[in-house]
Amino acid sequence: MQPYKDEYWTVTAGNLSQARTRLAQPDVTDQPKYDDQVVVDPSQKYQKWQGAGAAITDATASLIWKLPLERRKSLLHELFSPSEGNFSLIRVPMASCDFGSGEVSKTQFYSYDDVVCDHPDLQLKHFSIGEGLPGAENATKDMRYMVPVLQAIIKINPNVKILATPWSAPAWMKDSGKIENGGYFRKDICRQKLLTCYAQYFVKFLQTYQKLGIKILALCIQNGPNFKTPGPSMNWTMEERTSCLWLVLFKTRLISGF
Repeated sequence: MQPYKDEYWTVTAGNLSQARTRLAQPDVTDQPKYDDQVVVDPSQKYQKWQGAGAAITDATASLIWKLPLERRKSLLHELFSPSEGNFSLIRVPMASCDFGSGEVSKTQFYSYDDVVCDHPDLQLKHFSIGEGLPGAENATKDMRYMVPVLQAIIKINPNVKILATPWSAPAWMKDSGKIENGGYFRKDICRQKLLTCYAQYFVKFLQTYQKLGIKILALCIQNGPNFKTPGPSMNWTMEERTSCLWLVLFKTRLISGF
């Protein structure tokens, strides 16, 4: 094994075995300490268990996609095959999140409608999840890593369920003019028009992914509302959350049939 370049080690002699705090050995008994009991009654069913799984971000997808083909297949089978790991749920970001590869767009962070703030795109004419074929070296945004990895997973487990969540609205929709560092919806555009546009943004996302063979089971309107971070993030008022949630439901369920 080749040593790492510029690797340095510092070794200090000493015996710290007696310096640790020793924990008292608990008494072992086969009798319960308290009278309370947990009763599992399989005949009573409440919430339906949808499954278990993990999040796949752009950074995760990039690492998976860069594996040699056979190793990639082996990993995804181990995780998602019904006869192996059987992960049945995946959470994915809508555009950039705080765990990105930094390789899929000209800017560090991206949305699906990147235009300058002075020219708001209320008709979403510039909406795009990326250019190029899935997985191609010249592909951008979601088309570079996220889409091909999800397509590969669906081939292995067609019943996998996908939950999608945005970390931020497009920068031009926000008063900060940035995807990162939080920020509220801008106030110089009619709120109803802006929230309706953002609801349509969700619809276009669902439609585009569905055309690529990727069905989204569920949506969340915001990852960490009011959690401002140096990465993609957004602040919401309670009124905005309520209005946007209703509009997203109306647009996606009643109009678009999702």
